[in-house]
Amino acid sequence: FPTRRSSDLKLFNITFGSPKFTPYVTRPYDKGDSEPPENPLEGVRRAYRLTAEIKRAFPDLFIVASALSYLKEYSGNYAAKIVESGAADFAGFGRMTISYPDFIRDLFENGKLDKAKCCVCCSLCSAMMKAGVLCGCPVRDKEIYGGIYKNYVLGRK
Repeated sequence: FPTRRSSDLKLFNITFGSPKFTPYVTRPYDKGDSEPPENPLEGVRRAYRLTAEIKRAFPDLFIVASALSYLKEYSGNYAAKIVESGAADFAGFGRMTISYPDFIRDLFENGKLDKAKCCVCCSLCSAMMKAGVLCGCPVRDKEIYGGIYKNYVLGRK
């Protein structure tokens, strides 16, 4: 992170936590056998607060807000609020683009996202990336990515 305002850095993407070690920080905690150690909305609050603090400290830096997945079908609306409030200049989506590639079209054309298409944050796409294979969503697009996941990640060739 830039320590001087004279840095040549122009764009900064903010993310929080590590999905492997702290999944409750950056994504909904819908899956798993245990409760998260904190309320999922605490992660939303933390991400907003820290993003806004960075933007206030570096107002000329273009800030990309991340960690929006907690809110699933409401994430687009929340992203708009973050940008409108001045806490960030852009909103970035990662996993959502894998599970729901037309999410931005739905958001602009319908004003909302379809919950049935949103990322369920199961990390199967992350496992595929780590395995070095074609990455996609084995949950939402089983026909294409289900077999790849089973064969190359789970080793069921």
